[in-house]
Amino acid sequence: MTASVDVILPVFNGSQTLARAVNSVLSQVGDYNIHLYCLDDGSHDDSTGVLRRLAQGRDDMTIVANPANIGVSATRNLGVAAGRADFVGFIDQDDEWLPNKLNLQLAGFESAHDVRYSTGLQHILLDEGAVRPNWCR
Repeated sequence: MTASVDVILPVFNGSQTLARAVNSVLSQVGDYNIHLYCLDDGSHDDSTGVLRRLAQGRDDMTIVANPANIGVSATRNLGVAAGRADFVGFIDQDDEWLPNKLNLQLAGFESAHDVRYSTGLQHILLDEGAVRPNWCR
């Protein structure tokens, strides 16, 4: 059986970085079915327009535009509730997945049936002159 993965992408004013995040999900290498749920949480920029252009002609993306900002957690929960896949993955609007990320994670789940979740190693890149956030140690 081919595994299915719902990927949840909450968006708020993320038009500048969305294409990279979306393309990194949709270009994953492996034998599974991905569906990307993009949830615009009341953005004031062209995030919904960017998402619509990226989704043109695709049936593996669903776009939901909240009329008002409800917060990232509630927005993620909407995406999870909409999905029906075997697995759920999360990506933020300014993140990028390496091409083999899901392949490695799904192999881990297959080899250890008692594992319920996994995280990945993060490599954080800051724009030149940007201040490192307090949460980033």
